[in-house]
Amino acid sequence: MHRLKIGLLLLGICRLPAWQQPSPAEAPPIQTADEALERLPPIGREGTFDKQRMAWNFDPAVSWLKDHLARGGTLSDEQWRRALLRSGSFRVRERWPIDRPFAVSVEIPAWLPLSEIRLSTGDSGDFEGRAGSTSPLMCGNCAASARMRWRYQELQVLPLGSQTVSFQVVVERGSDTGPSRLRRDTPPPEGPPAGVLWKGTLDFQIQGVATFEEALPAAHDEVLNATVRRAIGVAIVNDRRLWVDGDVDRVPELATTGLSLEIELREGTTVRETESLVVIDRPGAFSQSVGWDLPADLTDPSNWSVHVRGRAAEALHAWNAQRYWDGELVIPLADVPRH
Repeated sequence: MHRLKIGLLLLGICRLPAWQQPSPAEAPPIQTADEALERLPPIGREGTFDKQRMAWNFDPAVSWLKDHLARGGTLSDEQWRRALLRSGSFRVRERWPIDRPFAVSVEIPAWLPLSEIRLSTGDSGDFEGRAGSTSPLMCGNCAASARMRWRYQELQVLPLGSQTVSFQVVVERGSDTGPSRLRRDTPPPEGPPAGVLWKGTLDFQIQGVATFEEALPAAHDEVLNATVRRAIGVAIVNDRRLWVDGDVDRVPELATTGLSLEIELREGTTVRETESLVVIDRPGAFSQSVGWDLPADLTDPSNWSVHVRGRAAEALHAWNAQRYWDGELVIPLADVPRH
């Protein structure tokens, strides 16, 4: 059975890349919004999670901007645009195939807690895309699934040629006064009032192209195939469960290569299982993996193998990609380590 599977939520595991906090000797204290914006890291590198304290240690620029807005500080239109784009809150492709609906990625940075970003492209004011929430999301799995949907939102089909895509953007902040606090009979927390923080526009120059390959070219060779193999982990757990995962963060050479994979478990030439997996950058708390239970009576794996094939389908979901891998790997099951 074919289906797109982006990942499973593993609670309590943080897979954000480590962010080295600058020492006072390397970076002076931040005094202004422009200084914070100049040093603002992208989503995925905003901080590290301290498991002992069960709290985040944010980059100084993230903490400064978060506190600035919480105290009622403001940003100019130009500063809001810099903040959203520098953090990678909005991501689009400069070239887009005209036979597919144009899509945008919207994510909420750490300096905008309990906030929602809404966007529209038409004059009607109807909101075509959104991300975040103005109230606490109490279900961890639901919140994680929502974040994955926000990362790829289809809007409209673009015409051929160069054009400006303009978004009307609304950033609104909520407050943590939901039912969970009322049940604990605690007073509302101190903090900034709920309301709209910014209304403005974001403009992107987009080239509508005739073919998928013009937007995202395919690539494979022996070197790239070997590099992709390093990003793919295969293991048998408890002698029964076969897991296949992907992680571009552990292979820096794939920082701009999209991995949209079709993975098959074969017995000889017979396909026994099939799954699809899109390996995305900055996956957060997601483990990007697929798995199957092997037959209980499988004692000789010599005729079994895992086939991994790169494909164009869903490759546009990999926003880091400037190309996508279209090669193929065959991994003998007999060579797969057991844990």
